[in-house]
Amino acid sequence: MSIAACNSDLTRMKTLAKALNAYCDRYGSYPPPYSVDATGKPLLSWRVAILPFMGYDDLYQEFALNQPWDSPLNLTLIKKMPQVFCSSNSPDAYGNKQPNFVLITGNRTMFPPGKPMSYKQVADTPTLLIVETLNGVTTWSEPGDIDLPLTGPSLGNIAMTSIGGLHSKVALGIDTQGNAVIIPRSTTTAELDALITPNSGDPNASKDWTIHP
Repeated sequence: MSIAACNSDLTRMKTLAKALNAYCDRYGSYPPPYSVDATGKPLLSWRVAILPFMGYDDLYQEFALNQPWDSPLNLTLIKKMPQVFCSSNSPDAYGNKQPNFVLITGNRTMFPPGKPMSYKQVADTPTLLIVETLNGVTTWSEPGDIDLPLTGPSLGNIAMTSIGGLHSKVALGIDTQGNAVIIPRSTTTAELDALITPNSGDPNASKDWTIHP
């Protein structure tokens, strides 16, 4: 993929990061990866929660927020997925209403079990907020992100499990400050782990992660 193709995805991801940070400013932390009902059952993805911060308040109001993504009413809204949630470089993501841009969840991420963090709590720069992945596992309103306790940090081509897969030489991310993070396939596991953890004494700070290899 070309630099132009990467920049197209980064532009969409920056829109999502801006909305996530606006949510954070209003509520004091990022949204949880998914909402839950009184019993803890997952309901709707964070993508629904940030709709009002991207100019989609009308769509947000259509959702039954106390129902799961696959309730009869909420299922009818899957077809209304904003294009910003998927890559322009995936031939079928928008048609299938599947997202390419996801959070990284789990211990030592911005989204640990319990309450999500705020960008104001981040000591390491850069710290990844959003990353790309291949589509194919979940619909945009359904809970689904990269969960590190299950997968560990990795670059690769497994949808909703590994980071990357849309570009041949790099994987793409946006950090908590809204900056592009271009991750070469040669990035080590230690470097990738440092990009994910917000307060680990980041050894990556001196590296320019905005350069296309």
